Amino acid sequence: MLEFKNVSKTYQGDKPAVEDVTLTFNEGEFIVFIGTSGSGKTTCMRMINRMTEPTSGTILLNGRDIATMDAVRLRRRIGYVIQQIGLMPHMTIYENVTLVPSLLKWDEERRRAAAKRLMKRVGLDESFLERYPAELSGGQQQRVGVIRALAADPEIILMDEPFGALDPITRDSLQQLIKRLQKELGKTVVFVTHDMDEALALADRIVIMDKGRVVQFDAPENILQNPANAFVESLLGEDRLNEARLALRTVDEVMVRDPALVTSEQSIRDALRLMRRHRAETLFVTDPDGVIQGVVDIFDIEKVSVKQARQSGRTGREGERTDLMQDRIETIMKPASFIAQDTLIRDALHWIVHLNYRYLPVVDGENRLVGVVTRASLVEDIYANVWGADEDAIREDTVQTTDEPQEGAPDA
Repeated sequence: MLEFKNVSKTYQGDKPAVEDVTLTFNEGEFIVFIGTSGSGKTTCMRMINRMTEPTSGTILLNGRDIATMDAVRLRRRIGYVIQQIGLMPHMTIYENVTLVPSLLKWDEERRRAAAKRLMKRVGLDESFLERYPAELSGGQQQRVGVIRALAADPEIILMDEPFGALDPITRDSLQQLIKRLQKELGKTVVFVTHDMDEALALADRIVIMDKGRVVQFDAPENILQNPANAFVESLLGEDRLNEARLALRTVDEVMVRDPALVTSEQSIRDALRLMRRHRAETLFVTDPDGVIQGVVDIFDIEKVSVKQARQSGRTGREGERTDLMQDRIETIMKPASFIAQDTLIRDALHWIVHLNYRYLPVVDGENRLVGVVTRASLVEDIYANVWGADEDAIREDTVQTTDEPQEGAPDA
């Protein structure tokens, strides 16, 4: 647990950079600080590892005042990721990743094992360990920066606008990565950003600051539904607030029910018949109890058809089967990503619009397939909820205009 108790920071001759901040962060939470430039968000974060010392108040880590701790030892218990990444250019990736474990006197075998394990977690081949930072792309370097912060298994990770200098696609990928790692490893992350979309996507709770003070501290959905004041509303923006009123509903309201499906025991030919009947290009595969197993599309079946045609034209090969279409559908199905019924429409929109998912199967608490969210179903919902009111207004205007006698028109 991390606590701020009436913490203030005043630089000589200036107004307080941080004033009377009282906050409590639970273990394993993803906390995001956001605010305008000079709002005090970075100062708050830097006081956690004593890079900046508070003028007054107390910061407690697991109940102990960090001011009583050795600053160097404290920093070795806290990971730190910055926007400029900060990799040492003259050191290999391995040396960069294991910098803190080396200072902690870990033996070589333990350091090497940790580096390999973390490289795998962020999707980098272990051969990269022997390269230098200049040989990696910006996104790869930032991944290394993330695992360097994780290498010594710290209690807390501090991240100071780590993805601000990256292109949107790389930034989105790294946001997903850090959120996944945080959940898997159960780390407490304190993240500073000026990007509200980033804050909403990552945070368990958001600290909104203005002029050194905390103006709202709450979960993203609560902030969107109940902004504390006009400043928070302006930070969120009218479009985002309007979107939130719709998107905080769950996918259960917009999913297509009774999607086309086939059980894993049925044949490829059965699947093809179902596709023709439903005019579907994709079928979900379930077990006999309806639990989702995978997905198959028309192109998977087309490959089997082509292979069968080739084999049918061959002769003289004993044991070669020609009726491959009778194989069970599970032999060609692919894994299917799926979402729960209580997933927010906001998140489904993000996956479909920004990450280009064609569809999102929806499952109940026992992973039984209950529906599917598609781009078309989301568009239909937008028509109904965003443009529906406009259509009503247009209809009313049309009726009013029609009811008024037009100049030069004959009397009824």
